[in-house]
This record gives sequence, structure tokens and C-alpha cells, in this order.
Amino acid sequence: MLALALPSVSQGLNVAQTDLALAVSLNLLGGAIGAYVIGYFADRFGRQMGLRLMFLLFGVGSLATALAWNVESLTVFRVLSGLGMGAVLPLLAGYLGEMAPKARRGRAIAGMGLVGTLLVAIASFASIPLLAASPAGAWRILLGLGAVSLVLLPLINRRDITESPRWLGEHGKLDDAGRIVRRMEARARGEVTPSSIRFIETPKTLGLEIQKPLKALLTTKLMRNRLIMIVVVLFLFFAGFTAMNTYTPLFLEGAGMSSDQALLITALTKSAVVVSSVVIIFLIERIERRTLIICSILLVVLSVALMICGLGIAAATVGAFLLGFATGAMSAPLFTYIAEIFATNVRGTAASIADGIGALGGATAPLVILPLLVTVSSLAAGVVVIVIMLVACVVLFLGVRTNGRSLEDISAE
Repeated sequence: MLALALPSVSQGLNVAQTDLALAVSLNLLGGAIGAYVIGYFADRFGRQMGLRLMFLLFGVGSLATALAWNVESLTVFRVLSGLGMGAVLPLLAGYLGEMAPKARRGRAIAGMGLVGTLLVAIASFASIPLLAASPAGAWRILLGLGAVSLVLLPLINRRDITESPRWLGEHGKLDDAGRIVRRMEARARGEVTPSSIRFIETPKTLGLEIQKPLKALLTTKLMRNRLIMIVVVLFLFFAGFTAMNTYTPLFLEGAGMSSDQALLITALTKSAVVVSSVVIIFLIERIERRTLIICSILLVVLSVALMICGLGIAAATVGAFLLGFATGAMSAPLFTYIAEIFATNVRGTAASIADGIGALGGATAPLVILPLLVTVSSLAAGVVVIVIMLVACVVLFLGVRTNGRSLEDISAE
């Protein structure tokens, strides 16, 4: 919502939009820090506590942003909201991944992504009349309304934000885990028997010390190697994808479109995101997650090639829509995969580190891709993006297979 409301913020605070760049950049930095802190917190003290902390920081930061009185206060409050924002996708995907059956894990996370995509689109369109009616003050209302809902979320009772039975089992709280599993089975109308609740032996049940998440992550070779692999993939992917997603109008202008045409096509491509978000729900349990991610990255490569190949406006338009389609197709398999490849005791920490560092890859786009795009050519910038994406595919090919497998089997491989 802030991206859409930036002109209103500029008017309301009586500053140029360029003066808000630091607030936007530091929000991303806050996200990287918050992703790790909250993910670590969720691994140490439980998914419930992690989710509540995430919602609270995100909500309080957003509410404070709506009350900002100058650029400096806005910047500080955006960092605060970023602390919570950075943990949203990795923590929610990890939580759903632990709670859903192995045959529905991907579809559950894909469903979350679809709902999010639709709500963002609805909120964006609904905000347009408000922004038109109050150009200088609408941003406070938009951010304030969203903030109120976030602040209230931690107040939802513990039965609705259920603790993860896997986390409880990992920490030796088998009675609590059993009660939650029985309640879930009862709601699902399944047969409840004592033998239906099984947990593998854990450090706690074996009388061993539970390592702190970061130490366990870095000292376990399998987990450490997977972290390095996914961090490299995410850093490269976000570097290339952020460049394309942010500077699509410039690439289209390089293909011969006018500025107005490029902006219109860019706006229309957002519909492709919704379409692919629906399609991926039907594919995510049928096709290996790693394969879907690689195919989505290759689709980005194809879209870039069409926009820079010099075949004209029609080819560039098709490329832009393919980029939008790849955006929706990529998200659910990617975050499902990240949630699956790490063990329960390090899942929140690992996913948050990967997402946080990976997102920083997007910060390289203005430093590397944009100068090439502006001072050299869209062809040069596009070739760099293609190379980056292909390297990400090669690295990801080394990843583990996850479809239809239990989280315990994946962690033990």
C-alpha cells in the first residue's frame, strides 16, 4: 500500500518523492533484520510467539507510519514495520508447512498466496477513489486501517493460532502436542486412536541438550549446505527479478513503446499474476517443487529475451505478460520449498535468513541493472539478468526433492 500511496505521502509531508527513498530502502533492511530475529524467536519460543511478535511489530510500525509528522519519523517507523514485515512470508509458509499434511502442504501455501494476491489487488483498486479525493491525507487512512487489523491479530485466542505440534514434540512437550493433534483430527472427522499420534525421538525426549537454532543450523552440515544453496538462489533470483519487476516500463520503452503505453502494459500484466496464482494451486502437488521453481525462473528468462530481442512491441508485450505470470507461479513453490528443506528446530531461523539475505539481492538491482539499462541499453541489462537467472537454476538443481515426502524424511536425507 505504501508504494501506491507514495505520491500522497509526498504531498502530505510536503517533500519530493526522492526524499522518501531512504525510508523505502531502510524498510527492506529492517525486513532482513526482523526476518532473522523473529524466525530465531519462533524457533526458540514457539510458532505462536513468533507469529504474535511478527503481527505486533508490523502493526505498531504501520500505525506509527500513519501518524508520521516528517521524513525522519517516517523513516524510523518504516524500519519498525519492516522488522515485522520481513518475517511474514517465511514464517507463515513455515507454519503452514508444519501444520498441513504432506499431500496438501504445497496447496495450502499456494492458497495463502492466492488470497494475498487477490486482497492486494482489491485493496489497490479500492484505494484509488480515496487517493483521488484526498491526495495529501489518504495515505494516513490507508496505512492506519491496515495497521489496526495487524495490531488486533495477536489478540486472537490460542485455539485459533495453534502452536505447532512439531515444535512442541521437538521440545519434549508431547502431551500438549498430542492434545492439539487429537483436536485437529476431531475437526477433520478422522478416527482418533492413541497410535495415530507419533513423534520421532527428539533431543529433548532423549535427554540431550537442544542446541540454539543458529548454532544447530551452522554446525549441521546438511542444514548448512542447504542454507548456502537457497541463499545463493534467492540472492541471484531477487537481483534479476527485482530489476525486471521494477523497471519493466523502461525495458518496454527500450523495445519501442511510448511511456504511456509502457505504463499501461505494466499495469495490465498484474492480471497475469492472479491467473498463475490460480493455476499453481492445481500443479503444486503434481509437479516437483524444485521443477516448478526452475520452470518459473526459465519463464522469466524467456520474458526478458522477448523484451530485448528487438522483435518489436508485440513480442515485448508478450514478454511482459509472461513476467507477470512467472511472478505468480514462482512464489508458492519457492516458499513451500524453503519451508520444507530445513529441520523443525532450525526452520524459522533458516527460512528467515534465506529470505532476508535473498531480499537484499534485490537491492543490487538499482546499483547494477539500472545503470546498464539507462547508460548502455536494455539489451545489455537484459543479458545480465538472463545470466543471473540461469546461474540460479543451476544452483537450485542441486536441491533435494520434497513433493509428497514427510518433513522428517526430507530433513534426514
